[in-house]
Amino acid sequence: MEEKKGCKIYSRPLKWAIVSIQMICVLVVCLCGGMCLYMGNSVGNPHELLKGTPCEKTELFSNTVYEQMSHVQTYLKICSTYQTKGVFNPNKTIDITNVKLTDKSKQDPNTTYTVGAIKEMVESGIDVEITEIVQNAPYYEGMETTVEEVEEMETTVEEVEEMETTVKEVEESYSAAFSYLYENGIVREKVLPLSGVSLAEYAKENRKEVSLRDLYLQLSELCTEYNAYEIYASENQDTGNLKYYIVNTETNEVCTNAAWSGINEAWETVKNANFAIHYIKTPQDTQFMKSKNSGTQWLQHTLRNSSFYGNQEVVVIAIASGYPAVDWFQEYHNNYQQYQRLFLPLLVAMVVGLLIGISCFVIATIQTGRNQKGGLVLLNAFDRIPTEVCLALQVIVISLLLNMTVSVGRTILLNSSWLTEIVYQSSLLIGGVVVFMVLHLSIARRVKAKTLWQNSICKGIVGMGRRVYQARNTSRKVLILLVFFLALHIFLIWVLQGLGVLMLLVLDVLVLLYLLKDVAGRQTVKTGLANIAAGDLDYKIDLSDLMGNNLEMAEAVNQVAEGLQLAVEKSMKDERMRSELITNVSHDIKTPLTSIINYVELLKREEIDDEKIKGYIKVLESKAQRLKQLTEDLVEASKISTGNIELQLGRIYMQEMIKQACGEFDNKFEKRSLEVVLTMAVEPIIIWADGRRMWRILENIFSNIAKYALAGTRVYIDLRMVKDRAVLMFKNISEEPLNISADELTERFVRGDASRTTEGSGLGLSIAKSLTEMQNGEFEIYLDGDLFKVTLLFELMGE
Repeated sequence: MEEKKGCKIYSRPLKWAIVSIQMICVLVVCLCGGMCLYMGNSVGNPHELLKGTPCEKTELFSNTVYEQMSHVQTYLKICSTYQTKGVFNPNKTIDITNVKLTDKSKQDPNTTYTVGAIKEMVESGIDVEITEIVQNAPYYEGMETTVEEVEEMETTVEEVEEMETTVKEVEESYSAAFSYLYENGIVREKVLPLSGVSLAEYAKENRKEVSLRDLYLQLSELCTEYNAYEIYASENQDTGNLKYYIVNTETNEVCTNAAWSGINEAWETVKNANFAIHYIKTPQDTQFMKSKNSGTQWLQHTLRNSSFYGNQEVVVIAIASGYPAVDWFQEYHNNYQQYQRLFLPLLVAMVVGLLIGISCFVIATIQTGRNQKGGLVLLNAFDRIPTEVCLALQVIVISLLLNMTVSVGRTILLNSSWLTEIVYQSSLLIGGVVVFMVLHLSIARRVKAKTLWQNSICKGIVGMGRRVYQARNTSRKVLILLVFFLALHIFLIWVLQGLGVLMLLVLDVLVLLYLLKDVAGRQTVKTGLANIAAGDLDYKIDLSDLMGNNLEMAEAVNQVAEGLQLAVEKSMKDERMRSELITNVSHDIKTPLTSIINYVELLKREEIDDEKIKGYIKVLESKAQRLKQLTEDLVEASKISTGNIELQLGRIYMQEMIKQACGEFDNKFEKRSLEVVLTMAVEPIIIWADGRRMWRILENIFSNIAKYALAGTRVYIDLRMVKDRAVLMFKNISEEPLNISADELTERFVRGDASRTTEGSGLGLSIAKSLTEMQNGEFEIYLDGDLFKVTLLFELMGE
């Protein structure tokens, strides 16, 4: 048979080429995409890089400016507590119970500290220790009702006793909390108020009016605020690139971190900078001066609605030209300039790589599961993994790939000299893509082979649900019993508690015994089925210990065994009668047939001149011989079917027997112009078989070829060794269309000539197959269009 011409798209070299190109594209897309993602994330908005927005007009830049100025805003709000006329004053006094109270005559010396004392507490860590004491102290609720108030209420004796008990509990809780605060606090109060008396001693002497917990909390909050003041004051003196000059037009107070003598000098100095904002705020309006790159509209709107000193101020905010100081703004500016040059080329490379990669992805999806010869979709062992597991692994791999993509881009941009790290992460990235492609192509093959649903967990669940529904009469009972059993457990435990648990243990033991008996019954039924399947049709399952469904199944199995026994007996009787009929009829036919053949021979010896009569005699001889062959085939088939054949096994040299058969049928093949192409192994091929029966097998096959092969074609006979077996193969082209299956050809009285115009009984191949199998061989027929192929397989013997 001529091999089909393959499709080059499914060739192995093209598959590898597509996969290689795809891997390169994936690497390009991931590297370029990772860098683009990191650059876009670093500057806040990738659209600004793409549009060529100046660094100073970006949202992230404006947000950072506002964040820095909000620190100044906070600093100005709290600095008045610790400064006098804009200068830090360590001698300034602060009452922790009212920080805004500046009149010294009204400040309580027992709760008033100097700014220097607050600074000393922050620097020594006393404030942290006090905060920890408050957090660890027992909690108490303030008494809302005193004993005197309870006595004045119109309540019952029981209510009064209950209230008094509550008051006592609160008092005890309060005393425990105060004792803890006092004992731990007095040791740590190394910096005292103006009175020289610690807060703990002051609260102890005035327990009814003062809460030591509240005093410590107020002191802790003041120290926290001072700590923030120092941080903001340090930022205010920073010599970074952000410069500002703020004037309170009501009090002429100035806040600046630059060496400018006035607002006019400040504006003249920075008005040509890349970033500069100058605005005047009045109660009526806020007026912005014209400037270059004065931030985003959002920044101007935010500054318009916020203030540093109040509603009357003049503000100049700018970034020094050239970014001379090393700070966030300098780093952001330098990175932004670099990213703006790289972003568009990297984006174009990513898009091109993505398009090529998608094309390769589609082609690889089309190619997978097919070879160059086409045919069925080829699945592998990996394709047997449940579909849901494969899809879940894909989701996990995709999420990991996204994280690795950003990581690779960040590594390239920040650590461009670390080649080893880049190669390592890129290798991980490629590995992840390979795993994803393996999973994807497996899904694609399943779709092509229509096994996506067949090999899924959901199908199993749906099938189980369908089976449960089909057996709903039984499953309904089981579910009802289960619900009842669980409800009984809950009821007994809830109502009877300990006694209920004991009753449930007894009930569970009874249920266990029932289940064990049910399992034993199923095992009895299973044993019965196994014996019947093994051929013991007389076996009967004992029904005495069975119950319920097991009893019904056992009765059904016994009935099936009885039915099978009757069917087998009837079949054996019919087969015996058929064999006897064939044998008797064959013997009855042989006697008159022998006479006919003998008389035909006598007629042939007579000197008859009439050609017409000679023709009649010739036809009579042909039909008589055919009838004789049919009779012999019937007897042979009858003996085989009843096993009434004795084999005389011996060593058979296959090469010699095949050559002899070819010689016997050489004339018949020549009459039909059949050319024999004989191919045999050089080394001797010896099998253990019955020589007479083997000759009958070969005779039937050769006879079949001589009758039904297409005239003028070749007959291929191939004898070779495959492992420890002898393989004999016959191939020829049939003259008539073979529109039946291979199994039908080996049935009795079936012929390849459907019109039955050629000689033959239809028993030849059936006899050949039966004789082959009796000698522990295998007989196979293969049909492909008009190609007819017979294969014989026998175990080899040594010399």
